[in-house]
Amino acid sequence: MSKKRRKSKQPDLRFGSETGSRSGFTSAGLAGFHNLKPATVVRELLQNSLDAGREAERGLIKIRFEIERHAVDRVPGIASYRSSFKQAVKDQEKASKGKLQDTATGIVEAMRECLESSECETLFVLDNGIGLEKERMKGLLTDGLSVKSDAGTGAVGNGHLTVLPASDLRYVLYGGRTESGEIIGAGHAVLASHQDGGESKSKDGFYVKTIRNDFFEPYVFPENSEVHDYIKSKLEWIARNWEPGSGAVVAVPGFNRFREDGNSLWNMVSKAAACNFFSAFAEGELHVEFVDANDTKILDKTNIASILEQFSEEKRTRSGFLSGSRACHAFRTINEGKDIEVDTGLGRINMRWRSLPQGGLSRVELCRNGMWITDELPKLQRNRFADLKPFHCMILLDASDGEIHRLVRKAEGPLHNHLEAGKWLAKNERAALNKAMEGVFSKLNEVVPTQENQEFEIEDVLAINSNGISSGGRRPGLAGQFQEIRRRPRFAKEADEGEDTEKGPGPDNTTEKKGKGGRINPNRRGRGTFRRSGNAIQFAALPISTGKRSCRVELAPGEKAAGSEVRFAIDESLDESCDAFGIETFARLKNVKVDNRPVQETMLNHDQEDHALGVNLGSLDPAKLLCIEFDYELPTGIVLPDDMPVVLKAQLIRRSPDSKNQEVP
Repeated sequence: MSKKRRKSKQPDLRFGSETGSRSGFTSAGLAGFHNLKPATVVRELLQNSLDAGREAERGLIKIRFEIERHAVDRVPGIASYRSSFKQAVKDQEKASKGKLQDTATGIVEAMRECLESSECETLFVLDNGIGLEKERMKGLLTDGLSVKSDAGTGAVGNGHLTVLPASDLRYVLYGGRTESGEIIGAGHAVLASHQDGGESKSKDGFYVKTIRNDFFEPYVFPENSEVHDYIKSKLEWIARNWEPGSGAVVAVPGFNRFREDGNSLWNMVSKAAACNFFSAFAEGELHVEFVDANDTKILDKTNIASILEQFSEEKRTRSGFLSGSRACHAFRTINEGKDIEVDTGLGRINMRWRSLPQGGLSRVELCRNGMWITDELPKLQRNRFADLKPFHCMILLDASDGEIHRLVRKAEGPLHNHLEAGKWLAKNERAALNKAMEGVFSKLNEVVPTQENQEFEIEDVLAINSNGISSGGRRPGLAGQFQEIRRRPRFAKEADEGEDTEKGPGPDNTTEKKGKGGRINPNRRGRGTFRRSGNAIQFAALPISTGKRSCRVELAPGEKAAGSEVRFAIDESLDESCDAFGIETFARLKNVKVDNRPVQETMLNHDQEDHALGVNLGSLDPAKLLCIEFDYELPTGIVLPDDMPVVLKAQLIRRSPDSKNQEVP
């Protein structure tokens, strides 16, 4: 970029001076958003438009997705983009001893291919919201700064980065129009650090008139006649077609259709919209249009049920949000559920609940401002409702609900699909939120019928071998107190309950939460963190309870092994008629002895929190009986009545003699 062009007041793509460490094409700031699934990107676009419409107090919020094919040279600032890209590649290769890092080659090739093409596709997303002006545009382009009102859904102001991977150019442009007719435009491209005339330039380029060394006013934006027709034409369409004429447009040049070649774009957009915003559609608040090659499709209150039905058999999801099955059941609760109102002490909130068939899994989920957020809420874990008949409840939180809305909004992560109260809330705020959720728990205990307990006796249970051979036994290596117990019977699970069988976190580099120390998680997402790989070894076991949380197990291996490990899982059921915790989780072992000899700490396998979960037994001989004695604790989250016995499931697996405990990646 020449010195003359840098001083020009004409809008262009401009890269500011590098103020920190150098960044490559795979910069840390964008890495968390690089491999997002389509649902995440579409959800972010819809959420921003929904917030803008709510702030403008639109009775019906309209959002329009358009796909257009046009010349690459029509993209604003593309000449400056080309020169900066060429220099960034050259400088990054020089910094990496002549070649790009392996992680950057795919990104650079996609950029180069798009630049060398004569045409590209652009995704335009239009809405009839409050529009954009200087302050809103500045907040949109600034990481960690949000200028949304308290009614907004977003809590972390870098959501615009979510959309960048949908562009092979990693370039997104924005435009806004106010009710008074004022328009504004801007854009953001992410390349890599590079040199320009001996000056270090940032990876971030902004389509603006000027970048200034001013903390409060870093950009001068093109306005009115200065706005490029690429953006202006869409803002004029909004003015002509949607009263009162205000709104915004997001443009994604080099649109790669989320790299989902086997899936139609309408299918991806409609699924993401229906499965995340069913609450807004149900209330008649949201209208989505989709235009691709003159083919227009619509999603609104009139067809949301039929759209959801198309995905009702989907029980797996890679996006970290609701599966189609779960979304159908949540929508049904909103439509058919009974209304209740709860005074949480932080504001009055509305909920809807309905009863489920026997065998259903009770669940409380949260929608805020029309968008599904999470089913993992403090004080509302599934195991706390064990004494109630199965039910499903939707909390419908709104900005008008007061302080509780503010706290939930503040506690959300950047993708708005879970709460991180420990990270985002102060100690007193966490306590207030927990107290408010206790109020919800108390209200549900008032209105949901109590489950009737049934007494039954387990008969004729002796030693159970690793093949599960016994009178009624079905699981390998059971050990524990076999006696009369009082528990709620487990009925056959209803197939239409809508339980997800797989959930993903959103970005590929975000680790899905796993239970530590075998911590039980009421939503089936927890797992012990120590290594699980290994071949099972045949064995027989005779358990003898020696105290409330003490046990002696006489274990006879059925085959030789050079190295082995034994661990004891909290069994999820005694037989088919018993209640289930729902996941496998491990007892925390203490004071372990093998053949009356204390086991050294180095022979125990630990989790991340240093709880002992497994015992390395070394070599095994079928001719030698082992006697294992231990005390144990239940993992955090398992709460059992004093008269309820604990049933342990022994697991004996083969290990190499020199194997060490490893965490599951």
